[in-house]
Amino acid sequence: MLHTILCAPIRFITKNVIADAPATCPETSEIKELSRTIWTPFQGSMKHVPNEVWMEIVRSAALTNGISSANGAAVMAFGSVCSVWRSVTLTDRILWTSLNLDTIKSAWFQKLLHRSKNAPLSFISHKITKPDDAKALQVWTLVHLNFHRCSHLDVSVTIDPEDARDLGPLLLKPAPALKECSIRYMKTMDFLRARVIISKLSYAYDILPKLFADAAPSLHTLHLRDCHYLQHQNLFPNLLQFSSINSNKLLDDHTEFHRRRGAIHVFKSLTTCHQLKHLTLHHAIHDWKDGNFGAQLVKLGTVALPLLESLRFSGGIEDAQSLLEVTEIGPKCSMAFHLLFHQPCWNRAHPQKLVSAINQFLDRIPKSTSFGTLMLGDSNPYLHSSFEDVYFKAESQTGPFFELKIGNRGVHLNAQGLSTEERWSLHPRRLSTRGPSVSEADVIFSTILKRISSDSLLPHSNGTLELSLSGTFRVQQTFDIFSQMDGITHISFQRWDAICTPAFHRNPTRGVPFYFPNLTSLSFNHDALTTERTIHALVEYLSCRLALFGAMPQLVVLTHAAPLNEMKISLERRLEKAKEHFLSRTEERDLEGADISMCWKLI
Repeated sequence: MLHTILCAPIRFITKNVIADAPATCPETSEIKELSRTIWTPFQGSMKHVPNEVWMEIVRSAALTNGISSANGAAVMAFGSVCSVWRSVTLTDRILWTSLNLDTIKSAWFQKLLHRSKNAPLSFISHKITKPDDAKALQVWTLVHLNFHRCSHLDVSVTIDPEDARDLGPLLLKPAPALKECSIRYMKTMDFLRARVIISKLSYAYDILPKLFADAAPSLHTLHLRDCHYLQHQNLFPNLLQFSSINSNKLLDDHTEFHRRRGAIHVFKSLTTCHQLKHLTLHHAIHDWKDGNFGAQLVKLGTVALPLLESLRFSGGIEDAQSLLEVTEIGPKCSMAFHLLFHQPCWNRAHPQKLVSAINQFLDRIPKSTSFGTLMLGDSNPYLHSSFEDVYFKAESQTGPFFELKIGNRGVHLNAQGLSTEERWSLHPRRLSTRGPSVSEADVIFSTILKRISSDSLLPHSNGTLELSLSGTFRVQQTFDIFSQMDGITHISFQRWDAICTPAFHRNPTRGVPFYFPNLTSLSFNHDALTTERTIHALVEYLSCRLALFGAMPQLVVLTHAAPLNEMKISLERRLEKAKEHFLSRTEERDLEGADISMCWKLI
């Protein structure tokens, strides 16, 4: 049976409603039980305190705020010790208390309801380990009778048929006062039984059931976890937040399939939510589609979500494309997409097919208008350290940001609500087991970078490019795209590796385009300037810059701590030594007598 806890804030929402509630004093036997139960923690200092004095201490502690007071915190801890203590704390008008529906006496609950009068209630259920109690049936009856007063509902459903008896009808009752609701389906390894129970919960009625009888006019927040939304019911029209989140561990088994909905049903349910501000769909759409899917999309038309501020989606890339195709979303909406490629059609797909899918997806993403920084890298702090991700990032001064990531299960486009940066990432590991991984990753890397540089992202930036690529990832086509970035005025290298050295080994006298002709400053992480190879490559690049343009960019050294004088002197000496070495083996004399401008910056 579902073990349930009723959590009622004793202050409720209208404190004046219960301000005059009479305090009930425990009987002598209850005092003795209370004393025996909670005596141990204080037996040293309270050993000889009479019960009457002890109860005055208890009463004083109960009248304090349970959050800010140490005594109140102790009272809250004692509240879970015994039922007698609950009967004491129930008389208090400040503290919150938890009532175990499996052991609580219905008389206590009735008294609580009487004291609360018309104040809203909060029902919270979760699994506990205590044995069942027949009195719980009486309490469930009282819960059902007072559900019209419930403003917050947080329940966990198991596959036990007893849940259908107690909780199923509750979820189908009108909820006129309900404002927030969270429903979780407890996982089970008994897949066959789970399918049967899901079927009974959903279709064991003469008329197709609807959540809260489709009568929850005040509901503004609805969260579903590991359970599907009813396919024949639209979302409540006054919803501001809706999330349907399913675990990703068992996406391919039959039970998980039935916990998700078809794309068309999901899109239809959004047609009435014109006030929706936050939408989250994580593995909420199953991948199966019939041959009539395209026609159904056309028939559905456009779903307008003009007030949407954040959209977060995890699932197949085709479903993401369809979602963006049917929804009308404003340009200020922050979006987070985790695009998966676990479907069989992607198992042996050519990388160009992946590129095509990504391009089609990006075509539907609203573009921001002003970007400040474009970043390339393969060290993504948001992922596990074993991942070798290459990301693309463009920081914006205004508006939302996007993050594109190809991980070990697919592409990930992530966005934080109303943030101001756009990050594009690529994970080449998925490709490394099929064919020439370097060239495949190169194609995708370059294709996405080309999209960024050609979508008016870079022209509106302040000309900043940050690079952080390791030597394990080599891309050659990327250099050709660098030649399109003449507007870059500042480059920042977090590391100096395979991609960095070739970028500065371009000899303009041999007809090879010189990258970043308008560069005015060049930043390096101090850790990147630890090898002589890096120093020599840097000096050679500065010499070419000086020979071609008559000026060198300022060198900015990035450090995580204030630099010591020894660090500065050491780097200056190494640069000077590298300059002498360069002059000794070349006829170019532009660098002779020129000083390398250098400054240090904390990051």
